[in-house]
Amino acid sequence: MKRFCDEQVIVFHRIVGANDDGIMAALHAWFPVLTDYEYECGSLEEFLAHPLDEDVLSPLCLVAGFWNRPEQSPQERYPRLFSSEAGWRMTFLRDPFDVFVSFYAAHIRASRMTSEEIPFQPFFLSNLNYIARSLRIETLGDLEAYKFIGILTDPKASAARLRCRLEALADGSDDNPDFRRMTQQLGKPIPSVAPMSMSDWECEVRREICAAQREEFERVNELDYAIWNEALVRHDAEASALR
Repeated sequence: MKRFCDEQVIVFHRIVGANDDGIMAALHAWFPVLTDYEYECGSLEEFLAHPLDEDVLSPLCLVAGFWNRPEQSPQERYPRLFSSEAGWRMTFLRDPFDVFVSFYAAHIRASRMTSEEIPFQPFFLSNLNYIARSLRIETLGDLEAYKFIGILTDPKASAARLRCRLEALADGSDDNPDFRRMTQQLGKPIPSVAPMSMSDWECEVRREICAAQREEFERVNELDYAIWNEALVRHDAEASALR
């Protein structure tokens, strides 16, 4: 594999509903961040037509986006970052049920409708394995493309794990100026992460979901929970090694 500081760009594949804004803000303390969000463009057509230029991305930057549009896969948008080792991909997760409820609440609000008009059960049955689809994962083996998966409910340990992983990857000559800048960035204190919070609207939507609906959600979203459980195993093993 090419040395990290020579070739690879850090790619943060975000998930709508993950509530990872605190992590995103903290990462600004470590990296120059380039964002690729649809809402930053004037229209969907403009967003789809104008990706970031892969050829000028610096290995010292972090590229963040959601890349969940069915019209364009991330592999189509960024073939070098998502189809080779040039992109060091990572994401942050929390319990699939919590992620989906946040996504569901945001969808209701954006639609200017109510939970009675968009009931939870039919909505999740039409959006099975939401995390896997967001990350374009078809089998658990596809998760290997993600070099790091942080746990949003344990942000401090996740940040420590991330720094450890990146320090190990930034293995190069001290004469390399890119390497020196990377290690200087990672030498900064671990960023503090603001705790996740739910809006009153999201709390209200959550209270309307009964235990039976949650049980059915967990039963039918097998791949999402397989991804979540694998992420927890990775996290626990790496966090224990750092203690």
